[in-house]
Amino acid sequence: MISCIFAAVMTIAHCDLDHDLSKFDRPDADFVGLVDVDWRARRSGGDAQAEVLAAKYGYVSSYTTAHFIYETPDEQHGVAILSHESPKTRIIRKLPTTGKGNVLLVCEFTDCYIGVAEFDPACREASLAVVSNVVATLPKRGKPFFMADRDQTVEVADPALPEPAVVPRPVEMKLNPGLFAVHRMDVTERDVVLETDAALPREGYRLSVRPSGISVAAADDAGAFYALQTLRQLAVRRWGALYLPCCEVSDRPRFGWRGLMMDEARHFYGKAAVMRMLDVMADHKLNVFHWHLSDDEGWRIPVAGVSVSSDCYTKDDIREIVAFAKARHIQILPEIDLPGHSRALIRARPDLACFPNGEGAPANAVNNVICPGKDATVAFLRQLVAELADLFPDSEFIHLGGDEVNKICWTVCPHCRKRMQDVGAKNVGELQAWLTRVLSEAVAGHGRRMVGWTEIIYGGMAPEKTVVMSWLGAAGGIAAANAGRDSVMCPHEWCYFNYEQCLEDDPFIYPWWSYPLSLERAYAYDPLAGIPEEARHHILGGQCCLWSNQIRSEPELHWKAWPRACATAEIFWTPAELRDYPDFRRRALAARKRIIAKHVNAAQFD
Repeated sequence: MISCIFAAVMTIAHCDLDHDLSKFDRPDADFVGLVDVDWRARRSGGDAQAEVLAAKYGYVSSYTTAHFIYETPDEQHGVAILSHESPKTRIIRKLPTTGKGNVLLVCEFTDCYIGVAEFDPACREASLAVVSNVVATLPKRGKPFFMADRDQTVEVADPALPEPAVVPRPVEMKLNPGLFAVHRMDVTERDVVLETDAALPREGYRLSVRPSGISVAAADDAGAFYALQTLRQLAVRRWGALYLPCCEVSDRPRFGWRGLMMDEARHFYGKAAVMRMLDVMADHKLNVFHWHLSDDEGWRIPVAGVSVSSDCYTKDDIREIVAFAKARHIQILPEIDLPGHSRALIRARPDLACFPNGEGAPANAVNNVICPGKDATVAFLRQLVAELADLFPDSEFIHLGGDEVNKICWTVCPHCRKRMQDVGAKNVGELQAWLTRVLSEAVAGHGRRMVGWTEIIYGGMAPEKTVVMSWLGAAGGIAAANAGRDSVMCPHEWCYFNYEQCLEDDPFIYPWWSYPLSLERAYAYDPLAGIPEEARHHILGGQCCLWSNQIRSEPELHWKAWPRACATAEIFWTPAELRDYPDFRRRALAARKRIIAKHVNAAQFD
């Protein structure tokens, strides 16, 4: 192995060269220079050339393909350089000689220069002088220069890798000396030796990277999957291969619910956009996709005989997205918002309203609320729950809204007044609580648990197995947890990413009611603040939310989601004592680059 920097190039050129062909069987050699190659066998492409070299020199490449940077046209005698990376620049010079035509080849790669020369002994000194002159003209970019001569393998020293930038931050990570070269442009399951360890927590894993290979231990498939995501974030591209720093990682999530909500009722983005969101979520170990599928503006799912939107998913679309999410260990939480936010539903089924077509409704009523007093409404809701359970077979939860219900119509509706009398409800708040119990029982009948927004506790505490999604600040989640109910935390002032990002140069608009919600503020959220120690086990986790009232395109959606959703991922994965914003900011910059490399938009915060 020969290594040097520009100042020592003449020393390199005059060094005794190592002609040991055994180096050619090193699969981790970064560059291989070959001289005096017999090209009598006609060449038909890179792979065929590699076969010729392997047969002649015993070189075994672990790469699928290799780049032949240059070959002399002489079939009897020539110079070649074989590399796993196409160079940025090629410099080819004829050397002064009275003998056969000699070639000097100097190429600029990402992290170094490399040269190969065929030297005629009769003009060796003149050739070395030309090498020196050529190298002296190279741009001074601080890169080392490596020179090979006659069957010489050039192995560049291990690249210096940047500090790891894993998001979310692992619970324990110890870096060790050395690197593991993947020799491909991605890390996959075939690079890993996997073992099952039932003692590890759900979704947790142990990861060991050594120069000889990678091993992963996990108790379940999700843990193994998350170990792979960590490996991909540790990987650094250098010289046409991926390198992983040797390390030991022990990791597990802080909360089981780590989610992101996407509103497609108000703006329909489509299947491809949903899949892109799911893919980036999986990269960051987010595991719940809350899919808001109905609201006043639209009904996006073909269930219960309702089809009211020009843009609507088919059942086959839904099943494809469910399978896509499952492969990434993401559970989909479908939401049909009831009994309020139902204008789109009422347009299709006016009979479900207290006053069909608004006739007879109070003057200040909002015609977006279904009637809980009608038996037909209850039958419709039970059918709806059954179809949701069928379309989302792997979902433990079904979300049925419950927020911002304008109950004015209920106060005068004869059906509602009779229902209140029949069930013993003293007011319309208790009537909504009764409806929540009906919905919760219907969901439980299919082996699932109902989720509802904060307001489902206002007419009386929600049923025991129902999950409260606390969006009106943290108070609802705290009250529910203190009452022995499970909660998911997403208080709007910390977790609504349709709010203002506080960027100096932001191409998108935000609602006038926005709270300032910068990346730093999003990261500062503590989901256990105000929760007594004895009630903290009722906090399942939390999520960020993206309401599409003023998010009109997929690029805008991702711009507002990322990298703030990286903060969400770390809040609900990493222990609070390990969180550090300056360090997170450094890692979020790297995460943003990775996200953009997947052709997904992300806000530029630096």
